[in-house]
Amino acid sequence: MKNNQSFIFVVILVVFLFVGVYLFGDKQDSSLVYDQVIEELERTNQELEEKTVRQREELANRDAEILNYKETIGQLVSQLNDNQLMTIAEDHWQYQLTVNDINIPKDGIVEIDNHFVEFVLVEHQSENVFLPDELLAQGQISGEFLDEHLFGISSGLDGEGWTEIGRGIDRDYFFGMSGLESGAEVQLSITDELKERLALDTNRLIIRRK
Repeated sequence: MKNNQSFIFVVILVVFLFVGVYLFGDKQDSSLVYDQVIEELERTNQELEEKTVRQREELANRDAEILNYKETIGQLVSQLNDNQLMTIAEDHWQYQLTVNDINIPKDGIVEIDNHFVEFVLVEHQSENVFLPDELLAQGQISGEFLDEHLFGISSGLDGEGWTEIGRGIDRDYFFGMSGLESGAEVQLSITDELKERLALDTNRLIIRRK
């Protein structure tokens, strides 16, 4: 597109120059300018053709590199056993659970300063994916909805309920409640699967207000 625009611009420019000389100069000058115009157009056209050829070659080389990369990955994947493949697939998915922007520690106990409690569970898929879609999907945590891995909230407070917030390939789940008094706590249970993905030592999370 840019090549075409450049060529058109040159054509318009040289035509204006030629017309100007033809109207205000003598015919010998007009003939000279005409030759120069043709020469400039031929030179510009040659440059554009060479540039187009280079771009096509670069694109073909890039496609070849991508194909070779996929073939190499396919060969490596075929040499792995099921457990190794599953480990790689799971590594393509990252999970994070925070309370008021604080990462849950291994013991599952978090102390907060205010009365508002905000849980956010995030699922992130790696951007550099080289696995087949079927294998990649096996590495994702089970269930259609992330909140299936969060249950048993006990606080006596009114919550807003889990809300999914999609962000491209990422998924965020939000749950908020307010009115937590000083010394009071909120407890939340998570599944074994989510516990493993979060690298926690417990299934029971305790959020306590200072």
